Amino acid sequence: MSGLTCGRIKGAKIEIWQADARGVFDMTGHRLRGHQLTNAEGGYRFETIVPGAPARRARHIGVRIVVPAKADYATEIFFPDDPAAAKDARFKKELVMRMVRATTGQAAVFDFVLPI
Repeated sequence: MSGLTCGRIKGAKIEIWQADARGVFDMTGHRLRGHQLTNAEGGYRFETIVPGAPARRARHIGVRIVVPAKADYATEIFFPDDPAAAKDARFKKELVMRMVRATTGQAAVFDFVLPI
């Protein structure tokens, strides 16, 4: 993660939440939710399942980024080649993850660049 003018952002809190494989969010607990701080290089890593598509939405992961002394940033990141994206009012092509090969199968990559 980096900022437009400040470069790499160390210690930013990244919170994620997502639906389960059926597209259902846990509204009473903390299942499929988590957070971590970015490392010295602004990097982060989450391991999770591929979510199902919630009703009338494309598959996505919700993200909130908290940088000390700055305004919070909230968005959603989307999976590539999801046919539901065309009908999702929140979908933006700039928010699509890039899929890469990993030792355990596939990994998604998304580089956040904040307007700070």
